[in-house]
Amino acid sequence: MDRKSVTFVGPEEVIRKIAALEMEDAEIGFVRPYSSLADAADAPLGPDEITAILVCVATVFKTAEALVKFTAAIRDLLRTSDVPADSAVQVLDGKSGEELSTIQIHS
Repeated sequence: MDRKSVTFVGPEEVIRKIAALEMEDAEIGFVRPYSSLADAADAPLGPDEITAILVCVATVFKTAEALVKFTAAIRDLLRTSDVPADSAVQVLDGKSGEELSTIQIHS
């Protein structure tokens, strides 16, 4: 498998925990807002009132096995962490932005 770039999108609390995961053959980027700054600039609220609803973290996997193990770790993290029961993490292709999957507590 060539290196696969994947972006995980979800609530900030969950994404920060995902970014803290350590796994061999996975390079984890920095947590950043998912929506663009242009959208925030067009909002009727002031900049101090705008908070990111969703954040994301880009990850590059060197092997398919690392990707499978990482998504299983995210599912386990959702099950064992103190996060809302309806928390979900979208899995997007890192290049195209196409949704590949959604990881939920009960998936």
